[in-house]
Amino acid sequence: MKLRFTYLSFLALLFAVLFWGNSSGRANIGNNGNTGAPGELASCAMPGCHSGGSFGSETVIKMFRAGTTEEVTTYWPGDVYDMEVIINTSTAPAGYAFQMVSLFDADDSDVNAWSSPGTGVQIATASMTGRSYAEQTSTSASNSFKVQWTAPASGSGSVTFYAAGNSVNGNGNFQGDEATNGTLTISENLVATQNLEALGVSVQLFPNPVTTNVSLRIDAPASGLFEASLVNILGREISTQMVDVNLGETRLDFDVANLPKGVYLVRLSNESNQSSYPFLKY
Repeated sequence: MKLRFTYLSFLALLFAVLFWGNSSGRANIGNNGNTGAPGELASCAMPGCHSGGSFGSETVIKMFRAGTTEEVTTYWPGDVYDMEVIINTSTAPAGYAFQMVSLFDADDSDVNAWSSPGTGVQIATASMTGRSYAEQTSTSASNSFKVQWTAPASGSGSVTFYAAGNSVNGNGNFQGDEATNGTLTISENLVATQNLEALGVSVQLFPNPVTTNVSLRIDAPASGLFEASLVNILGREISTQMVDVNLGETRLDFDVANLPKGVYLVRLSNESNQSSYPFLKY
């Protein structure tokens, strides 16, 4: 039985190596993943697979607030983020390819939350792993691949992205290419919800600490007019705005990129009550 398992594993591994060389995506064509994630048969960067090249490759994963250049290291449940895989090289190859998957750290199960693939990117499910992958549609002249990702529900815990980036020499096989792996672990934003009976709303402030933008999420049972102010630790107002809070969720964003490092407050008030929410700018 052990011999038979080893033989089958070898065949599967050989199958993975051969099919990763296909320019239209490993999951799409080979029904497998080669990102180096737990539970996958093999990594694209394994010895003998896409090796021999000397492009000085490095695979980097970055995560941004959707529609911005603000890089983040935590996620807010249910929010959409822009993901980017960048394959850095010291010597330009003939083209680039990639594959990426996102898994819950708790049990290595698939988050399966890709959307809006960018130019040269597709979303494909690999039957051999049952996971959803973002990967190239064909060998690309660009070293950057983009796709959107929706954060899971509250309480899901940290998530790790696994990616394989391939710098190819264009000879039609995997010899002379250079594949590398990259990972990015994103923790869940655990800012507590404050239920404020005086204001009659539920408020969440995130992220905290913050570098560029802090957001205030207001969940209200009815519409109403509020004043939202950004103040320093001495209580001096930096900015103030009137906000029409709608039934359900209303979100306010405060640009704090140019503020000195330190503790600040977002103060929310209505006609008769107010409350403040501290955050750290670093």
